Amino acid sequence: CLPPDADKFLKIVHCQPAMSLAVGNNTLSIPQGARLDEVIQRILLFMADPTCVDSAPKAIRIIHKTSTSIRLRWIGPTDGAYAINITDGITPNVINTVSSTDWTIDNLIPGTEYTIYIENTNASCSSVVLTVTTLI
Repeated sequence: CLPPDADKFLKIVHCQPAMSLAVGNNTLSIPQGARLDEVIQRILLFMADPTCVDSAPKAIRIIHKTSTSIRLRWIGPTDGAYAINITDGITPNVINTVSSTDWTIDNLIPGTEYTIYIENTNASCSSVVLTVTTLI
């Protein structure tokens, strides 16, 4: 099963009907057509804090990277306000709250490994953590 834009990138998606699992008062749902990276992130978020699985940013992707920038895209509530947290292992940095779910982090150091996570400041729920190295 390939998504509509499969001609650009090969993506693995969940082709079966939507599924869900209720644990206590919380439900983990996997919609039909969800990309594999989104499914994995939903499961990790549910394991970390089931109350955040719907409000935390998810399906976070590196859209593009250069030697000095990283472009991110994610899915989150439309009324979300997001803080992008990035560190090179030495200096933590929080990018001012943004309302967009597509953001480019600039002024990075070439060949440096960064860890990045995004927080929905309206719900105090964070995404999974990505590790990415800028190009040299």
